[in-house]
Amino acid sequence: MKLLYDYQIFQMQKFGGISRVFFEVMNRMKKENYAEIDLSLLFNENYYIRQSSKTFNLVNIPNNLNIKGKTSLLNLINKSYSINKIKKDKYDVFHPTYYDTYFLKYLNNKPFVLTVHDMIHERYDDVAKEDFNTISNKKILISKASSIIAISENTKRDIINTYNVDANKIKVIYWANSLTWEEPIEHPDKYLLYVGQRGGYKNFLNFARAMRGLIQKDPCLYIICSGGGPFRGEEIEVLSNLNILSKFKQTNISDGQLVTLYKNALAFIYPSLYEGFGIPILESFSCGCPAIISNTCCFQEVAQDAALYFNPYSIEDIEEKINRLLTDRALRKSLIHKGKLRNSDFSWSKTVKETYNVYNSLK
Repeated sequence: MKLLYDYQIFQMQKFGGISRVFFEVMNRMKKENYAEIDLSLLFNENYYIRQSSKTFNLVNIPNNLNIKGKTSLLNLINKSYSINKIKKDKYDVFHPTYYDTYFLKYLNNKPFVLTVHDMIHERYDDVAKEDFNTISNKKILISKASSIIAISENTKRDIINTYNVDANKIKVIYWANSLTWEEPIEHPDKYLLYVGQRGGYKNFLNFARAMRGLIQKDPCLYIICSGGGPFRGEEIEVLSNLNILSKFKQTNISDGQLVTLYKNALAFIYPSLYEGFGIPILESFSCGCPAIISNTCCFQEVAQDAALYFNPYSIEDIEEKINRLLTDRALRKSLIHKGKLRNSDFSWSKTVKETYNVYNSLK
């Protein structure tokens, strides 16, 4: 079988969960000889794909290249390259990596598989305003896709409820954890770990407000925020007003350094109001870091009984659950054990096999 993936998410993300997942699936499917893999990406800046640029015959853009209009130019080149690949018709199944509909008029009745990661754009106006084309494009592609992959049962239900899609058209395929090696990084003796973006539905500020009392009780307690960029605007204002800004540290680090932070953290905190899956949960489990997470969306589906849950809308409940974990050694030990067991239920081998079965069903 010949599979063609497109450039979209690798153009959009230098780092990020979606591009990491597509890289893992393509790379492992190729290495395990499931199919012939082709990627319609020519000029690349994505961190994960850079590791296998020779495998996919790509040109890696230097990290320090900074020219006016670079993003638009690369997008134009990569889209043209992708269109030419599609028009050559040398594939059995096409898999776009995001929601641009540019490819539809070139498919010539070939089947395509669409991965739907979440309904964040449909649920949150601030996200929709930043990327207003995504909702309309996603709706078109969902209606035309030969098959749809949802990354959780929760996402599948959201697709059905939002777009009235036949459930038989949707296959749920879980993601897995990619963190393996460990690299040294300096860190405080006592800290909680927060990973990823912090805006809007990520609910970071409610978490921050919940930390005020805990930090007052234990001035040695810090919060390390991995990724998401420097603190800005409202974040600085809220943390300053709470008099805890000095206790929050933001850092951009490698995967190996992130492993070290997970392994040494008192707990991993995930206060999001909504996610499609939540790979950081599995990352924390794999590193023996107890997880304190929201009781909303897909989190209970992913973590089951291996995490401590809170109501993300209640600052008091967030504070109470964090305090409980920090003061209950038996609970912490139990969650670490359950987390490692739950993590064993997920693997990229399983993800790849189930994804291949979706492709194979369309031949």
